[in-house]
Formats: sequence, C-alpha cells, structure tokens
Amino acid sequence: MELDPWKALKQASSLVSSTDINYSKILAAKKSLELIGGKGDPISTLCLLASNGDLAKLASFVKENRHRLNDLDKSGLSPLVFAICFNHQDCMNLLISSGADVNQEDLLLGWTPVMWATYLSHQPLVTDLLSAGADPLKKSSKGTSCAVDLATPGSEMFNYYQTHGLLSNTHASDLVPSDNNSLHSLSNDLEDTSFSRENTLYKSSNFNPADENLDVLVSGKDQLFDFSVILPGQYVQFFDENIPQLIDYIFSLPEKYSHNTVYPAAIVYQCLRYASSKLESPGLVLNFLRLFLTRVRTFSNSTGGITTLEDANNLDILQISYWLSVLNFVYYYLLKDGACQFFVKYPKLLQELVDCIQAVQSQLAFSINYKLNLLVDECMLNYHSVPDLDNVVFKSDWKLFKNRKNIHKSTYEEIIEMLYPPSAKEQMKPSPIKVIQTLGALMYVLDLHNVNELMKQQTLSQVLYWLGSTMFNKVLSTKKYHTRLVAMQIRLNISTVEDWLRTNNLKPHKLQSMTFQDEGFPESIVDNQISLRNVTRFKSEPNNSNDSSFYYSNLFSIGKHMLLPLIELLQFIQVASSLGDEDMLRKTLDSFKTLTPVQLLKISKSYKYEIEEQRIDKKLNIFLKSILDSTNYPRDKNVHFKGNEEKLLLNENYISGVVLPNLLELTRLYSCDDHGNFNDGIFSRFQPTLPLEIEDDLFNIAEQERDMDNETKNEGEYDTEGNNVQVNEVFSDLQVPTSAVHKTWEEDNPWAS
Repeated sequence: MELDPWKALKQASSLVSSTDINYSKILAAKKSLELIGGKGDPISTLCLLASNGDLAKLASFVKENRHRLNDLDKSGLSPLVFAICFNHQDCMNLLISSGADVNQEDLLLGWTPVMWATYLSHQPLVTDLLSAGADPLKKSSKGTSCAVDLATPGSEMFNYYQTHGLLSNTHASDLVPSDNNSLHSLSNDLEDTSFSRENTLYKSSNFNPADENLDVLVSGKDQLFDFSVILPGQYVQFFDENIPQLIDYIFSLPEKYSHNTVYPAAIVYQCLRYASSKLESPGLVLNFLRLFLTRVRTFSNSTGGITTLEDANNLDILQISYWLSVLNFVYYYLLKDGACQFFVKYPKLLQELVDCIQAVQSQLAFSINYKLNLLVDECMLNYHSVPDLDNVVFKSDWKLFKNRKNIHKSTYEEIIEMLYPPSAKEQMKPSPIKVIQTLGALMYVLDLHNVNELMKQQTLSQVLYWLGSTMFNKVLSTKKYHTRLVAMQIRLNISTVEDWLRTNNLKPHKLQSMTFQDEGFPESIVDNQISLRNVTRFKSEPNNSNDSSFYYSNLFSIGKHMLLPLIELLQFIQVASSLGDEDMLRKTLDSFKTLTPVQLLKISKSYKYEIEEQRIDKKLNIFLKSILDSTNYPRDKNVHFKGNEEKLLLNENYISGVVLPNLLELTRLYSCDDHGNFNDGIFSRFQPTLPLEIEDDLFNIAEQERDMDNETKNEGEYDTEGNNVQVNEVFSDLQVPTSAVHKTWEEDNPWAS
C-alpha cells in the first residue's frame, strides 16, 4: 500500500479541529510521519524520534546523521522544532549539542525554535535556547514578529522576558498613550506603530468596559494582533463560492455568543484583510462589506427606514444594539489597520459604513421611541402628583356637572402617608418612573454590547430629542394642557427625567490639549479623497447636534438642550396670564431660545383660565401677530420644524449625522481602565482574534469549498496560505444593493425635515 504523506497531512488536520490552529499543523505533520514510519528518509526518522521523545534511539540515530540535523522534513519543520513543540527538553538539548541551529526558521510559519517555545509557553526550553545563543528578537521572515512579541502580556513568558529586559518598546502596554501626553507628542510616539494616522489622533472617553468574562480563548495563545503587517492566522481565507455560507455563519454567531460583538466584527475584518492583501481585489473588498451591511440592515429591520411608530412594534432592541456594536468594531478595526490602510485605499468603505451605522442607530432610537410613545400621555402629560389638581375649576367649566370630592384628609393623615412607601398598587400606576426605566434599558443594552461612548451619547440624544419634541407638539396642540397648573405638573414630571440624566451623567473623555477646530475631520481619515455624507463635523457650534463637539458634553447638558423647547413652552404657559404689557411680553419672548411668536399666539388664544385668573390682554395677541414673519425667532437657528414656513410644530423624527470617534479615542477606550491605565484583560478582550472553535468552523467552510473545487477541477490554484490565488471575481463585480437603493439617509431620509 503506497502512502501519501500529504494526503495523510490533510486527513490529520481534520482530527485536531478542537485545538490551536497553529499547533494542529504540528500534530498533522507528526501524524504524517507516523504513517510513513521507517520507510521515510533519515530526516523524517529524526523528526519522528524527536517528537516522540525517544532519547536513546535519537542519540544513536544522530551519531550517524549529524549532517542532517538542520534539514527540514516535507512539512517544513526541523527535528529541533518537533522536540520543542512536544516539550522534550532532553531531546532538544541533545540536538543543540550535536549542532542543530537554534536560530533556523521553519518553512511552515517562518518561526525560529525560540518562537515556538515562547508561543507554547515552554519556559525551561526558552531558557536553554537562550543559553545556546537563540535570538529572541530575531524577526520572522514571513512577518515582523519575534519571539518576544508572542509573549502574552501578564503571562509567565511575558514576565520572564520583562525580568530579563528583553521586551521591545512597541509591546501592547506601550502602544496606549498616557493622559499626560499632549496631542503632538502622542502622534510622535505612535509614528512607528499601526495606530498612526495624520490629523486623526485624539484622546478618548473614560469608558471602562466590564472586567468580567475577560478570559477569551483565542488562537496563538492570546498573541498580540499585529495591525501593521499581514501575519498567518490573522486573516480569514475564503473563496467567491463560499461567501454566502460565510455571511450566514457570521449572522448565526449571536445564537451561540449572544453578547460578544467582537467575533462577527473580527471575521468581517479578517476577510477584508484577505481580500485586500492576498487576493488584491478592490472590488471584492467593497462588495464583501456591502453584502455584510445589507444583511445587517435586514437583521435590524433598517432596510428602508421606519416611517411610523406602529411599524416599530416588533423591533428587537437587543438585536439592533448587537449589530450596531458590530459596526462599531468593524469601523475600529478598519481604522486601526496599518497593513491594508482600508479607508485610504478604499474611501467608499467608510461612506458605506457611515450610512449603515446611521440607519441602524436611528432604528434603535426609533424602537425606543415606540415604547416611549405608549407612555408619554399617561406617564408624563396626564400624571398628577399635585394634590387636588383635578378639582381645579376653570372659567369655561360647567359647575353643574363638576363632581368634586368632599374627602379632605387632615394634615396628620397626609404626613403619615408620606412616611410610608407607596403601596404595590400605587407603584404599578403610570408614572414618569416608567419613562426613565425605558431610558435605562437603552443605556443597559448599549453598555452590554460595549458601544463606544460617542455613539452611545448620540443614540441617547436622539431618543431625548424625540421625547422632548413629541411632548412639545402634544402640549402645543392640546388645549387641556394650556393652563398654568397643568404646565407646572408636566414640568415636575420632566424633572424626573432630569434627575435620571444627572445620575447617569455620561461624558466622553477628551484630552486636555484637544480642540474642536479640526474642520478636516473625518475627511482626513480617507485623505480627503471624497466628501463624506451623513457625518458630523467640528463647526465651533457646541449647541448644534450636527457639530461633533456637541456630543462631548455631558449627558445632562445634552438632555437639557433636547428638552429645552418643551421646558420653555411650559414656562410661558405658567406666566402667560401675568404678562401685563407689550414690553414684558417682548422681554419674555427674547429670553426664549427656541420659541416663535406663532407658538406663543397659539397658547394665548387657547389658554384655559382658572377662576379669578386675569385674562391675557388682546393687545398682546395683536403684537404677536405683528411679528409672525420676523426672522429673529427662534433665536436658536438649529431648531427643526415640520415644514419650513409655519414654524409651529417640531419635526420629532429629525436625525443628525453620525459622529465618528477617531483612532486614539477607540484605542484608549478598548485598552484602558477608567483611570486611563493600560489593562491587559480589556486589551485582550477587544482584539480582533477568534476562539479556536470559530477558527475551526471557518477552516471547515474553506475546506469544503476547496474539496468541491478539486472534485470539479475548477480553474485556479489555491495554496494553504492564500498566496497567488487566481480568483474568478464572481463577487468582485457584484452590484450589491447599497443605501442608494433604499430610502437614502441624505435625500429621502424619513427622519429628516
């Protein structure tokens, strides 16, 4: 029976699907040696004896074949590497003393013996190798990594190299800037790393991802992901024919890893790396991302935009938040990559990503708006905590049909009631607490999925804007709210939301030296090759929701700004009947930033007067009519109305552009604790590495397609590392539906005015 070692190697690969992808190659190579047995050449026998740890037989065989010690077997490995990989220290020392080269690279990964020993955490072997002259700083011929780079921060090997002063200056903990550095010095420090980007590096928020569940099992023994070079195991190989299967697999991950959004983003990123660096197909890069974004829109129900609140009834907040977070990490990894420089080579990628982020983010806000819409009337507008408010008599009421309660509690009874918590029945009644519980649910899912703070801030601001605008329109359009006591009660209800904003006062961290004058951002990300749509920019207008600096304010300030039209309207209702003359009315109107004369006239005409309350002078209405066409109101020019002429009701569905965080913000956010100190656990958690189980699944998907290609004898050659692959470009020319096919977010935006 004739044995084919390469067929055996392929068969053996499938037997180790539950192990490290790199170590599985070693096991497969050993399996092929075992199948060959003693029928192979001397180098195969040497490798087999070294891998088995048979010291006596190895010593005897080495004497006769000393000149073959540095030869490589069919898999590209030396006997010394086999001894190291299977942790046979005696065999390793025998080979070294017999003349084995301790700095020889293999042909499998281009690694030296000390790199393998470091990778597998065999510290005693590393010590012996260094004593024999092994160079831990020697770079691999297939990349820029050395043995020291393979040591995981915080591991025993990392501490060993650190103790001996062998750590390089560009290790993980050194890539994260400190709070004391200026913007200029930060850019200089990062010049030689993959974090460098012209005019885009700033400090980030003090967001501290949860430290729990940080023990993520990834390939390469948690090795540092190198964004500056394409290394084996740091891209996902795929073929045109298995792209649909690959996309399906990505969207099946939430079922198994329900809240881990790094994995889908890492797969997309590594696939784009492969398409760009190995296949060198710009069309495939763009269309692969478009296919992915199209599926994201489908899963989040943001394909064509939701135009009514009823359409948002079945939206899943968790699912939408999940895919928003995935988009967040895809943006982060593509921005951080220095090997492919995606946004410089393919500027359209950023525009596609921005459009999808805006759609999904708006969809998440709209799903919360639907839930709030069910609560606004009962919990905010009609909820009364002021005693005897229902018993107030207005001049327009018919006393004949007015049922007034005659039960008056004594002061003592009222005090006793206040000392006890509300009953369960009272707590179940509609109240503003239900509104803040809904807002809390939104913040929870955003925190759960580790969405960056600027994106979180913008999503919350959209919801707060909708809440304020919707209540404003309802109050302005409904006569029963046009009375000072009701306005006072609604204002008290709003204070509950304000208290929640104070308690959850999120504020993105920024560097002290950072200014908001960079008008070239975010176009600088794409080297100003295109003008981006649907993004915010720095305009020196901190109160404008289309200015990026707006979202660096604390959440309480943003909430106050979004609720300002409603608050000013309620203030006017409370004082409307006390305005004595035109001069007082003009001063009152000028004190408002967001109100217009037509809105005040609407309130004045439909105001409900209490008994003995003074009526508004008709001269004041005449004055308001005389200034209806004035362009001085509202004083805040960033108020968005329904229609451009009347300036009466607010456009509650208006959305602003996407605020993009820069590279240094994201780097610090996903590497440091809330004090700005580098954290190994956080850093490892958000690396675009994949667990072994996912790597095996992706490998099997690629293998299935390769086997089908071999059976059908399709044209094109594929190697195991994806080099020199002749692709048939099926998807490189595919015209995938983009945001232009759906209701566009810049022209037919259902949320825009």
